[in-house]
Amino acid sequence: MGGVAGGEGARGTKSGSLQGIAGVLLQNNLPNARVIYASATGASEVNNLAYAVRLGLWGPGTAFANREDFISQIRAGGIAAMELVSRDLKALGLYQARALSFAGVEYDILKHDLTAEQIAVYDTYADAWAVLWRAAHKMAYREEAVMRRNAA
Repeated sequence: MGGVAGGEGARGTKSGSLQGIAGVLLQNNLPNARVIYASATGASEVNNLAYAVRLGLWGPGTAFANREDFISQIRAGGIAAMELVSRDLKALGLYQARALSFAGVEYDILKHDLTAEQIAVYDTYADAWAVLWRAAHKMAYREEAVMRRNAA
């Protein structure tokens, strides 16, 4: 659905792509349908997120009145603003960045054997984090809430 917002190209202003517009219309007309956004394009340009209407980046209850407001203000903030958007989406579990290559990366394996007591402490912390994670990431409920907010 890339290119839904159009933008400036090498030959001037481009209108939104028809498949992108169709995708956004589907999302708007099917508010109870579940959506997963997957893209090979990273969020390095604000227009790359224009089709993701259900992420709750703009609209009531946000800092941006609509998609156009979001795009213009984030674009004005430059790459630093996009980094903040990506960081916040990652923290909410709504975005995952990919690494294309580890070429040239060097590392050493460091192994530390834990005592039984250290393992018990680690397991206790892991269990606590699992409880917190489940509470914070009830995706079905969050997605439904975002859809309701965007439909309003």
